[in-house]
Amino acid sequence: MQTSAALKAFCTRGTYVRYLRARSWNVHKATRMLEDTLKWRLEYKPDELRWEDIHTEAARGKVYLLEDVDPEGRPVVFMRPRREVYGGDNDKRVQYVVYIMEQASRLADAHGEWIWCPRMTPAHC
Repeated sequence: MQTSAALKAFCTRGTYVRYLRARSWNVHKATRMLEDTLKWRLEYKPDELRWEDIHTEAARGKVYLLEDVDPEGRPVVFMRPRREVYGGDNDKRVQYVVYIMEQASRLADAHGEWIWCPRMTPAHC
């Protein structure tokens, strides 16, 4: 697998911790999952997504990263499913969600995890 500055920047201590937690601290499974992610990142290039590319999706208010963290210091991604708009550019919707997840992951590096809140209000998370 080829390497790039973006992949090296992605592979932080926080990233490793998130992948280990996701696979119940099984190093083999976490390694395989991370390798699959790195392959995807080489193809999709999420690090190249820019606000200018997806800001129209952000205006819908369906998914966003809260400015505040939860009581444990984790970044919170908040989702309002009722704001889903069907039709239109599905690729832009996916790019926007990827963009938000990238931002949350960068902020989570200090803590090792972030929260996805799919409820009506952040207080319910």
